[in-house]
Amino acid sequence: VVEYRAVATTRFKEYFPDTLTADPANITRTSDPVALSILNSARPAAPKVLYVIPTFGWESKTEGVWNFSRRSGGGLRVYLDRPWFSSGEGELLGVVLWGCPPPESSSFQSFDTPDLLKGYVTQWGMDPIWNGFPAPSEAVPRREHFLNASAFGQGLTLDELKDRSFSFSVAGHSVAFDMTRQLWYCDIQMDPGAAYFPFVRLALARYQPESVDDAHLSRIVLADFIQLMPDRSASIAFDPIETTILQVAITGQTYKGPGAVTVSAILQTQPAGGGDLAWMPIAVIPLTPSNLGGTTTLWSSEITLPDPRGTRPFRLLIEEFETFSTQFEGGPQQRRLVYADVLSI
Repeated sequence: VVEYRAVATTRFKEYFPDTLTADPANITRTSDPVALSILNSARPAAPKVLYVIPTFGWESKTEGVWNFSRRSGGGLRVYLDRPWFSSGEGELLGVVLWGCPPPESSSFQSFDTPDLLKGYVTQWGMDPIWNGFPAPSEAVPRREHFLNASAFGQGLTLDELKDRSFSFSVAGHSVAFDMTRQLWYCDIQMDPGAAYFPFVRLALARYQPESVDDAHLSRIVLADFIQLMPDRSASIAFDPIETTILQVAITGQTYKGPGAVTVSAILQTQPAGGGDLAWMPIAVIPLTPSNLGGTTTLWSSEITLPDPRGTRPFRLLIEEFETFSTQFEGGPQQRRLVYADVLSI
């Protein structure tokens, strides 16, 4: 990006008195600045993708007799090796999408990514282990499923494919530098709808929005398969009169089988003089599930404290486990912790 200013002066300086021309400001005028984007004219270098991890957003607040905590899922962080900005200012990490948008989940049809394109576009799908809802679009995500994209492009071409009849779009995301890891990273927030732990395989490229034709995207790099984590909301409602009674509730998307989801609240207390690691369990309270429609479930229970609130420290440790067979249906069972949170009392 080049910023230009025009500076004008007189050709007749010698005809003006020296007292006037001694100060250049008296005989010059400077225009307002004009910024001009010099378009990138060569495809950027392919990004050096190291690994992708799931990310969470946490929100908690207390209002009167209500304590609330929320875990937002659907986030991915892509770590990239140095350097960045191979094509200049404004370079983004692009999630490459097939330019032919799939149908939405409400109108599913037979839709699949052509074998020729599977190595070049982002794909997603439900976890085949669980009986749940699919992702909100068939086979590949749509641009509206990328919640924090800073720029979108469409009608783009790939260097890998000489056949220009295929059109691609891209969801561009900003990149930042992690001083601790000494790596670049990019946060991508997706909307998995009602899907439970859907798989995503990102097709990533450097994306330079300010480019001439056929120079916007680098060559594609496929990331590893990774799953999007579901949202969870936890709350405690205190009885304003009976100070030993409280109601705990957890809500979120889950699956319908096989196996069962178990959610429990572990009531803990802290001995006098104990540190933050000195919390001791008092009781384990299983939460009762109830369906709120689809795969949205509410787990809840009433809990009675051994002493009134405020007389000594209490907290609830929430744990959610998946249960599944490790070898075959009806075989040995195994549990996996998929959600944990701590709520102060």
